[in-house]
Amino acid sequence: MNNENLDKIFERVQKFQGESLTGKISQIESDYHGKRKDDISDLNLNYFINSNLLASAFEIKRLAGQINVIVHAVGILNALPYILEKEESINSLSLGAGNTGRGFDLETNLRVAEFKFISWQGGSEAIRQNQLFKDFYNLAEHETQKRKELYVINKEIPIKFLNGNRALPSVMSKNKTLWDDFQNKYGNQYEVVYDYFSPRKGVVNIIDLADFNEMYKSQFVSTKENRENEPMQNNTKGKPSSANEIREYAIKKYILPAKAAGFSTVKILAKDVHSALGYKNSYPNVCQSLDGDKFLELANVVLVSRKGPLKSNTVEWVFEI
Repeated sequence: MNNENLDKIFERVQKFQGESLTGKISQIESDYHGKRKDDISDLNLNYFINSNLLASAFEIKRLAGQINVIVHAVGILNALPYILEKEESINSLSLGAGNTGRGFDLETNLRVAEFKFISWQGGSEAIRQNQLFKDFYNLAEHETQKRKELYVINKEIPIKFLNGNRALPSVMSKNKTLWDDFQNKYGNQYEVVYDYFSPRKGVVNIIDLADFNEMYKSQFVSTKENRENEPMQNNTKGKPSSANEIREYAIKKYILPAKAAGFSTVKILAKDVHSALGYKNSYPNVCQSLDGDKFLELANVVLVSRKGPLKSNTVEWVFEI
């Protein structure tokens, strides 16, 4: 497979995906419903599902495995001619995953800097927010006379998070080293992100790379609207599903009662929502609606965990209220 022409590999996966992967998966789930062993081979043949397709998907996954490292490294290197001053010289670069033992992504004789090439979607992006806070914290706490700079894409979204009320224990819950360091320095002095950020907003300069080159903005345009406006697949065997109906039901049935009861988290099962709304074979639509950032915004929650396949009746979400 490694020696096979890449065009052929991508063509095979694209042929399976079609115009909409969500639509294709929904159709397959519907078509396979109730089928027996003897029917599967013909169905797989009709959908071009075979070992070659699986091998192609694995190969693309392998090739894409290091893409974040490439984006990080090339993104920084492309930015250097725009941000460096004439007499400025580089002391160290950290272009790989993490800082590989170095303090920051970039250190020169004039500045220390971190870079975040994140395609912000504008919703409750907990993992990305956690990474951003870690970089801001490390820069803010670093003792140096040099300038401290955090380079981002779509600056208004990171700034909105840093000025927000997300609880600090939640932000650092997945990073024990960071949390222990924070606790040793500040104990319970700060409760939410804004509490820590506000007195330090002048310490670290947050800079939008698009201010230097529009290429950064054009390559990191949010796909949120395109994804959430993708048509739901109407289901001919039961009541047509609606993204708005699904989100509204989840909020009224689960989120609001949990908040009223004082719970910190709430669990939602795809099968329960699907059943309560009287759908038939519309699990992909339920999952798409509750996976989206629009639901997180409307419900004002943060996704803590998601278990189960991409689109299935077994999907289970846990949200922090």
